[in-house]
Amino acid sequence: MFDLLLDPIRAEKKPWDLYLFALIFSVVALVLSNFLFDKYLGFGSVVLLSFFFFPLLFRAFRHEEEVDADLKCEGARMYAHRKIITLFVFIFLGCLTGYFFMFFLVDGEVRSSLFYDQISTIESPSLATGNAIAAEAALISILRSNFFLLGLCFFLSFIFGFGGLLLLLWNSSVFGIAIALFIQKGLYATSMLVPLAFIRYLLHGLPEVVSFFMASLGGSILSFAVLRHDLRGEHGKSIFQDGLTLTTASVLLLILSALIEVFLTPYFF
Repeated sequence: MFDLLLDPIRAEKKPWDLYLFALIFSVVALVLSNFLFDKYLGFGSVVLLSFFFFPLLFRAFRHEEEVDADLKCEGARMYAHRKIITLFVFIFLGCLTGYFFMFFLVDGEVRSSLFYDQISTIESPSLATGNAIAAEAALISILRSNFFLLGLCFFLSFIFGFGGLLLLLWNSSVFGIAIALFIQKGLYATSMLVPLAFIRYLLHGLPEVVSFFMASLGGSILSFAVLRHDLRGEHGKSIFQDGLTLTTASVLLLILSALIEVFLTPYFF
């Protein structure tokens, strides 16, 4: 079963197994972080968690560049990428679930120190939306922040080949704790509180995270193509076209996510 962590082709066929791995590894990373670090335990757990998935994602990105070499049509290449994007989503959801459950499994003092980094990020004034500040100002603030992260994600993926991994795992931890805090506050006295909390954050969170995935994928494909000296002729042109298409799609998806977060989510929640 552990061979899924080394074989992206098999992992793409068993996303629920990968989800389970992500959940378990996130719990393990949090436990280790609590013993190994004195400060920045929340971010330290994300760094530890990245070690578990680095081999898989490195091979997955390299495999996607090879897929680009075999497919001539841009539509076919984009369709083929859906598998690795699904793989990303299940890792994200598994880690999110692990952080969510650990928030309720530890006591108050440990919780405050273990998740301090995530809670500080969630309570940052720059993340205020809805009625807290004008909708237009919130939209501009969110877009500015997210476009910076998107660019950073693409750049790191191009330079290192897997730059989106830490961002993926950090976002999963932040969303998991945000959902847990929402439930803890109990703003809605209803038996549907837990599913409402997940819907509230994943409604804009999933398209946002997928946009980061796509930017990472575009940067990684170009990175591996450069390393393999595979950018000449028609093949090089098709790789650049694929990277541009992925990046453009990620930008559009990120704008959609921001619009949902600012205008749709506050309307229902």
